[in-house]
Amino acid sequence: MKVSHVIIIVAVVVVLCALGVILGLYFGLWQSSSTKNVLTLGGPPPYVPPPNNGASPSPTAVQPATEYSQYLYAPSSSGTQGDTLLSVVNTATLSTVGSTLDLGPNTYGNGTSHAIISPDLTKVYVTSPSISNTLSVVDVTNPLTPVVTMNPLVVPVLGASNGCVSRDGKWLYIACNNGAVVQYNTITWAYQQIIDPSLSHPSQCLLNPAGTMLYVTNTTIDTTYNTYSLSIAVVNVINPATPIILSPILLGTRIAGFNGTIFDWNHDSMVISDDGRYLWAIPYTVKSASPYHGAFMYQVDTLMNNSVSQSTSTLFDDTYAGVFAIILSVNNQYVSATGSPGGVPTLYKFATGTDGVNPLGTILSSTALTSYVSSVCAVSSNGILFVPSSGRTANALIPLGANNNGVQVAGDINLPASCDSLSNLRIFD
Repeated sequence: MKVSHVIIIVAVVVVLCALGVILGLYFGLWQSSSTKNVLTLGGPPPYVPPPNNGASPSPTAVQPATEYSQYLYAPSSSGTQGDTLLSVVNTATLSTVGSTLDLGPNTYGNGTSHAIISPDLTKVYVTSPSISNTLSVVDVTNPLTPVVTMNPLVVPVLGASNGCVSRDGKWLYIACNNGAVVQYNTITWAYQQIIDPSLSHPSQCLLNPAGTMLYVTNTTIDTTYNTYSLSIAVVNVINPATPIILSPILLGTRIAGFNGTIFDWNHDSMVISDDGRYLWAIPYTVKSASPYHGAFMYQVDTLMNNSVSQSTSTLFDDTYAGVFAIILSVNNQYVSATGSPGGVPTLYKFATGTDGVNPLGTILSSTALTSYVSSVCAVSSNGILFVPSSGRTANALIPLGANNNGVQVAGDINLPASCDSLSNLRIFD
């Protein structure tokens, strides 16, 4: 065989190999780009989100939560003109541990403070919505010896309430009742206000597990037409430095003032599923005249253009027909909540509509409690619920049995003052 023939054969082989590599890369990239935005959740066909144009971030799957943090934090107030105190509770031993911190005056008092925990469990941010309207930063690297790390910051918008922290711990969001969310950089402590025209009375904010979307419960009061509108504000925080306000999720308008009806949010009325797809919310309802109408339970599907489902009937009927707080179960199939129909303190389990059997808002169980409780505020990894008592023992937590059976599993956990707000953190893998 001539040398020229060998050269031609080698050249042909090289060209064919190069062509194979190019085709392999092309089809590999095409397959990757065609499937990278598909999130398979089981059941319905996979949802393909619209292109991300800066206003509609693609959902990001995260690992399910496996447990709650061992320690929960209980801010309390020692009276109407008292100081904000912070206690630490060990959910494993069912007891307070370490020393109680005094964080300074809280002139509103009586449990209006909130504790917000950083994802790495080393910091607790405590709001005190007093006239001074402060934010305290507490180092809890060792929960037995919590330490205040800096002088309280003055939150620039009145009514500092509940909040949340980004998964990287860098951004802190606080819902302020006077109409804004304040965003802090926890490294520099510089802040900016997220001003949303739809925000009138925000009370709670939470992030989806991916940390890309911020949801804020809101009540808008129209004094001209005497109505309350319930909504959830939505903010794109893919780039936290430049948040983008999106269209709010409307849950409906209710007449206010008719027979004394008030529809509003409490500070822990909304939860989100572990994969970030569903929001569940139960507004707080007060009606001063019979017949009493209880609140509805809402479900928002964030993968279906924030479509809203509502329970087919009210959850229960009573003068105070809403719930003070809801806690999501580890399997996401129900929320725990408290109510007082007929004046009887009751612990409820409401279905989230995700088990394929029970529709949204179905009462799975209800258990009468021996003392009035104002809220269900925290849960441990083994399912024990911790609720503040405002009846039998004003300054105590009551640990109730696993699986929402309403049975007290230990004695009262004594606190130094009245508490209405607890915080512990759901840990993601």
